[in-house]
Amino acid sequence: MPPGRFHPPLALAMALLAILPASIIAWALAAPHALPQVIGWLLLALGGGVAAALALAASVTRPLAELERRLRSFDPEADSSPPVPPPAAPREVAVLFDRLAAIGDQLQGTLHSLRASGRRGDLLRSELVAVIGARDRELKGRGEALQEAQLALERQTRSDALTGTANRRGFTEFLDRAWRTAQREQQALSILMIDIDHLQAYETLRGPEQADACIQAIANATRHLVGRATDLVAHHGDGRFIVLLGNTPLEGALRLAEQLRGAVQALALPHPGTAGPGVVTVSIGVTSTLPRRSSRSEPTLAAAERALQAAVEQGCNQVAWSTVARTGLFQALCLPNDPASRPC
Repeated sequence: MPPGRFHPPLALAMALLAILPASIIAWALAAPHALPQVIGWLLLALGGGVAAALALAASVTRPLAELERRLRSFDPEADSSPPVPPPAAPREVAVLFDRLAAIGDQLQGTLHSLRASGRRGDLLRSELVAVIGARDRELKGRGEALQEAQLALERQTRSDALTGTANRRGFTEFLDRAWRTAQREQQALSILMIDIDHLQAYETLRGPEQADACIQAIANATRHLVGRATDLVAHHGDGRFIVLLGNTPLEGALRLAEQLRGAVQALALPHPGTAGPGVVTVSIGVTSTLPRRSSRSEPTLAAAERALQAAVEQGCNQVAWSTVARTGLFQALCLPNDPASRPC
């Protein structure tokens, strides 16, 4: 930017004003009789000095005011041109404009760099968000697959591979929960213990595959009759099933046991090794209890076992029941029926 202009008249006036007071004072000393004229000239010189000072101040303040106005309107983000000094600005003001213009150029360069960095940052951020999202979906999918695998493994550890019913572990865990519920709600809990009559002879005559098919058929028939959320069918192996009935008194358990015995016989699975109906049958032991706070489930399971033994001793294809007496003794009785109509 070109430097400010030089003002010869103003400079000459300032020089004269600097010399004139000294000349007037020297004249006053040389001619004391002309003192009024001297005072007049001094006042004139003083007024001229004041006028010259005001003119000099105006020549400086006007460019500075213009500089302030243009600086206020200067916006680096708008890529506007830097402010320029007025044509009549002094050299010092022009230098100040030059410095401010250089600073403006630096600010615009820095702003452009920041904008470019911001765009690169936004691009990297969007890429990072996409990568994190893909990774999150992948991890979520793997987590769901792992959870499904864990659930399947848990089901396998609690399920019988042959029948799809609960195994011993599944039954034990279910019994613990049902027992606590019956204690809390003061509800009756019944257990059916089921044995396939003469299963060993059936396997010897028909083979292991037919024996497994027989067990599966009886499991399906049992699950068809037992379907409440509070009930459970479990296979304890070797053709023995155990059924847990929540909130079921002895009478209801006996009716269900008799229905199950008839349903198995109605399957009409040939069993040439028996002298009775010639089909596969089951013997069922039934027990029921009202769990107390301090009671345990083992005596009830023993009562069901004792009832099953009584049913087998009565000639198989029977339903027997037992209860746990207050003294801890067991009583096993066969249901009233006609044994002759259901011989082994």
